[in-house]
Amino acid sequence: MRTLLLLFLFSFVSSALTAQEPARKVAVTFDDLPTVNLVDTSDAGRRTMTLSLLKTLADRRIPAIGFVNERQLSENDELVDERADLLRLWLAAVLSLGYHSYSHPDLHKVPLKDFQVDVLRGERVTRELLAEYERQPQFFRHPFLHTGTDLETKRSLENFLAEHS
Repeated sequence: MRTLLLLFLFSFVSSALTAQEPARKVAVTFDDLPTVNLVDTSDAGRRTMTLSLLKTLADRRIPAIGFVNERQLSENDELVDERADLLRLWLAAVLSLGYHSYSHPDLHKVPLKDFQVDVLRGERVTRELLAEYERQPQFFRHPFLHTGTDLETKRSLENFLAEHS
């Protein structure tokens, strides 16, 4: 009797798992785009690394999201077109881009208002590039994954991000 019960339970659990197995999706994320390249920081080196990364993702059909740190798109407060073009490569590869602020501030160390100003400054170029590909902003990655030191700050930021997406 005990053996029959165990077989029944095993059969029930086994069929339930295979019949109702959820579809699982995983996306790989990359912070601080356009690139983080400690080996070759030239724009040509950044392009080579980006093309290699995107080819690897495409060859293996890996969905990915790149979170843009817009300060890295500029030099002396001037947009460097070659760096913005790296983000276009991501979009042309049908990968997603999200925001990661302008200067990567730590919400646990700066006032919420200052953080919000930095977030808005850090979406300008990315928003325009997304529009070029008829896409809307969808994702925000908190620098350091810090969402606020208290519930009020966290909720205020969530509301702010929802209003500006």
